[in-house]
Amino acid sequence: MSKFYRYVSKGFYSVSYEGLHLLLWRILQKSLVPLGELGLTSFCRKDLTQPLKEIRAKVDLNISQVTEAEIGQLAMLEAQDLDPQYLQNPSSVQDIEEIIRTRMQQGAICYVGKVGSEMVHHNWIFFRKVESHLGYTANLSNNEAYFGISFTASEWRGNGIHGAVNNHMLSVLQQSGFRMVYTRVELDNVASTKGLQSVGWDFYGPLLYFIPKQSDNVYRWKIRGPLDPFVPDQVRNKNSRK
Repeated sequence: MSKFYRYVSKGFYSVSYEGLHLLLWRILQKSLVPLGELGLTSFCRKDLTQPLKEIRAKVDLNISQVTEAEIGQLAMLEAQDLDPQYLQNPSSVQDIEEIIRTRMQQGAICYVGKVGSEMVHHNWIFFRKVESHLGYTANLSNNEAYFGISFTASEWRGNGIHGAVNNHMLSVLQQSGFRMVYTRVELDNVASTKGLQSVGWDFYGPLLYFIPKQSDNVYRWKIRGPLDPFVPDQVRNKNSRK
């Protein structure tokens, strides 16, 4: 019975906080899990030639670029995002550390939010060429960047941390002469969507997609566009699989 009540409680929370339409959407997603991943995402952009808002978290938050000495702590936070069970496997966390170092060697940088000494949020900035697992690639100019791979520890959500870190990163890029930044968000992620809206991102490219299990195919349905500068892989490479 307790399991039943948990499901009912979660359903009531979803309806009250997210709306009935998102509850029905999640039911549809769950029903298709044996076949693959169904998602509704949106590309977003932020014009850095325009003034930025002042965004503050509801907690005392220290925002900084991650250092070499903090890579281990960052890997532990990313492990929570990928799969909390990774925390029980030291070799998995070490693998994540190597991925982080590879990103940095390729030019990506990461900003983190800390409450006291605890790292509670991370957000990456990528430059030049950005590839999405949805089969899109963007070749960015020198004054453009992409925000991706962000995560807030579950116990710290609801404190405006994502928006505060995101806005800080935009301010740093703006002061460095960048003119446009892009990102992508799953539209059923209410917290992240609201966080980006609070910062003033323009949601311009909604996209429905389905990724079958054990397949390299990605089926995409553009709701409206254009999606520039993101170009479908099959447009760039006629031999690629759709």
